[in-house]
Amino acid sequence: MTGDSRSHSGASDRFDEGIAYLHRYVAIHGTSLVPRHAVVDGFAIGVWVDLRRSQYREGRLPADRVTQLESEFTDWRWNVYDSTFEEGIARLHRYVAVHGTSNARQRDTIDGFRIGLWVANRRSDYHDGRLPAERVQRIKTEFQDWQWNVHDSAFEVGLEHLRRYVELHGTSRVPRTAVIDGFKVGLWVANRRKAYKAGRLPRDRAVKFEAEFVDWQWTVRNPSQ
Repeated sequence: MTGDSRSHSGASDRFDEGIAYLHRYVAIHGTSLVPRHAVVDGFAIGVWVDLRRSQYREGRLPADRVTQLESEFTDWRWNVYDSTFEEGIARLHRYVAVHGTSNARQRDTIDGFRIGLWVANRRSDYHDGRLPAERVQRIKTEFQDWQWNVHDSAFEVGLEHLRRYVELHGTSRVPRTAVIDGFKVGLWVANRRKAYKAGRLPRDRAVKFEAEFVDWQWTVRNPSQ
């Protein structure tokens, strides 16, 4: 075997190894949109993916390998900016599956991904006019409860946790100390009642409580609630 053929064989082996590890990453995380720092079973898959994108941009990635990546990984992206956005979308879908809402809090993470920060950045892009129209539409279409306004988002997060409390306990009469999934739903409810009595709760929000929770009361007699 000549030196060139051995070199080609070695490069092919390394490519096939990367493909195998990328499949393993997808099996674990559900996406081929790999962060640069990602490692799977000791293999630096994030670096490997970045190198393939670099080769593609420079015209050095053989056509058969381009085809293999595009055909084997349906969410594959050559553009890193597109890849980052798609990764965020994929992680947000997973966040919704776990938490029942797309309105992630800024400190929230999912599978080690800072989904709360990603959500906050997309809202910032939107308000600054930097989020392309097709991405605005994509987010609105795929996440029915999405809020562009962080204050609306915070309210929806609280409302979703109250819904979950009702599912578990059969009542919206939440003790002040109640916590669900780490969220202080009891304190949140108490603050909404306080805002209502002070005339600071918008009417549309008051209506949401009254319409959704049949046992809702703005005044509770038990001081622990």
